[in-house]
Formats: sequence, structure tokens, C-alpha cells
Amino acid sequence: MNNDLLYVSPYIIFQETNIKNSATGNVFECNSETLELLKMLREHEPLATSKVCDSFGLSFDAVTYLIENGILVHDKNDPNAEISVENTLVTEYDTFFGLGRGNLTSDLAKNERMIGIIGIDVPTSSSIYNIGKKSYNVLRDKSNDLIDLSMYSISVKDYGVLLNPLMQDISFKWLSELGNLLLESNIVPIFIGGDHGVTYHLLDKYLDDTTSIAILQIDAHRDIGFRRSKYPEHGSFIRDIVNVKRNINVYQYGIRDTDSEYNLDNIDRINIIKNLSDIEEDKIYISIDVDAFSYADIPAVSYPLPNGLDMKKFLEDITKISNKRIVGCDIVEYNSQFDVGNMVGAIAVDYILLGILRWLQN
Repeated sequence: MNNDLLYVSPYIIFQETNIKNSATGNVFECNSETLELLKMLREHEPLATSKVCDSFGLSFDAVTYLIENGILVHDKNDPNAEISVENTLVTEYDTFFGLGRGNLTSDLAKNERMIGIIGIDVPTSSSIYNIGKKSYNVLRDKSNDLIDLSMYSISVKDYGVLLNPLMQDISFKWLSELGNLLLESNIVPIFIGGDHGVTYHLLDKYLDDTTSIAILQIDAHRDIGFRRSKYPEHGSFIRDIVNVKRNINVYQYGIRDTDSEYNLDNIDRINIIKNLSDIEEDKIYISIDVDAFSYADIPAVSYPLPNGLDMKKFLEDITKISNKRIVGCDIVEYNSQFDVGNMVGAIAVDYILLGILRWLQN
């Protein structure tokens, strides 16, 4: 037991039957006794951890839980610093394809290789561009109309959805920490949702410490334009990666906007390829922008271009790198605002996800 000082996070809002962290949007159900206890703690803060336990009747495990979920904090000026990345995933929703729910903390301690789906529902990288707020939910719900994998013995789990803190700084920090944690682990993560700017943050920390890895970008666009805001954007994230991460080569497949002129010193490290077997590195991260595919199959994209990839042929082509080590993958830019009919775009994206899962499983 230590005597570190504790505060109730200034972001905690007391409601009738629960408490809410306004920074993360996370809501915790609690009884009236717990509400009164936290209100009392706030009135007497700061308090030593030992005093919180001794004077207010909380166990050390209970205090640890409150800290891990950002309810109690050590630094009132940085109210979310205590939230560990394992506790940023919301698991109260259904899973993709009826898959079993994974426990990130326990599964990371195992030696076995497994595949994990992680939903991304965070602020977009640009203030002038947005993905429909329901996009991730539509993909997840439609996946269960496609197939139920709950009866199959497979090493794929759904770990839930990254909390949306409604604040870009916190959101991108969590993306970076989550990406680094999983890409270095026994879990091969498949990140679903968001715009293409999230890819930069998922790879940010990981690329600082790894070598001899390639990024395979499946996309209609090159995404090497200039950013227009503080953060790398969906149209600039590749430029930002090759400018900052000196050891990275990018291979672009499905590109159709090759006529644009780009002023980029490291353009030689961004290779447009027609054959996936041209990738030289043995370790690959795959990033899939769904506008790479035929608009007839996936109309739910913000920047469509004609003559997109055929989904079935792509899933056949991806087997050409089966001898490589795939460290992770993301599937981004599905925008439910532009889906039509019976959400045909969502069904097509889920079909691609299912094909990727089957390929990685084998």
C-alpha cells in the first residue's frame, strides 16, 4: 500500500444511477453508496491511497479499478493518463460474425498466436471530413447476417471497440499505444473502422522501434498530399510516415490517381505495384482503404474512382504473400452515409474482412 495522492477525475460527472467520464464517454453503473463515496472523496481530495482504503472502506483492488478506468487519478492536470490501453476497449456490444469475445489482458499473456478484431470509432483526422457515426456499427451488424462463426473452432476473437473520447489528442494517443501493444504481441490485430488517418497513429510508436517492415497500402489514392491540420490526415498519412519513419517502404496496390504531381523527397520509398509478390520485406502491415474496390460493390466511400479492384481477385492475389509475416491489418474508410439499398457496401466490406480472416487463419 502506498501513499500516492489521489483525486477524483475532474472529467467525472455524477448522474442519478451512474457516473460518466466526459472525456472518454465511458459510463459506469453504480449504486447510491458508491456515488456518495466518490462525492465525499472529491470534497476531501487529495487523499493518500492508504487513507482512501482505510478511511472509506475501499479495498486496494477497488481503488486499482477506479484508477485504471480514469475515475481516480494521480495527476488532476492529466485526468486520462492513468487509463491503461487494455481498458479503452468497450465490450458491451455484439461481436463480428458471432465470434467469441476476447479478453485482451489474459490473451496477451498467452504464447499462442491468435487473430483479434478491434473496432475503431474515434474522431476523424480532419475537421472538414467525417465518417458516418454509425459506420462501424453497420459493419458489425451486417457481418452477422453474412455468417455465424460461433460454432467454428478458430483462433479469431473480437476484442471490442476503442472508446471514443471525443478529443483528438487522447484518441490518437490511445490509437498509438494500442497499435504498439498489439503489433508487438502474439495477437495479429485487424482494426476495423475510421478514416485512413488512423493508420498513422496505429503505426506511430511501433515504427519507431521496428525494422525491415513494409506497409502494403490497398487504395485508390496515394495519400501523399499535404496535411491541412495539426494531425496526419486521410489524404496525407503516407507522406507523414515516409517523412518521419526513415526505415519504412510503402507498396501501393490498386492505385488509380497516378496523374497527380507530388513534391516529396522520399517518393522513391513509395512503390506502386501491380503484383503483390514484388514486396521484398518479410514483415508486412496491410492497410486497406475500401475505395480501392469497385464502386459497384462498395458505393459507401467518400472519394470513389472508377475501375476499382475486383474483391474476389484481390482475395486470390493476397495469397501471393502467404510466405510473409503479417503483423496486422486495418480496414478503413467505409462510410455508411453513402451506402445504398440494403447496405450492400457494408456486406461487401464484411466479405473482404471474412476473406482476410480465413487467409490469416490458414
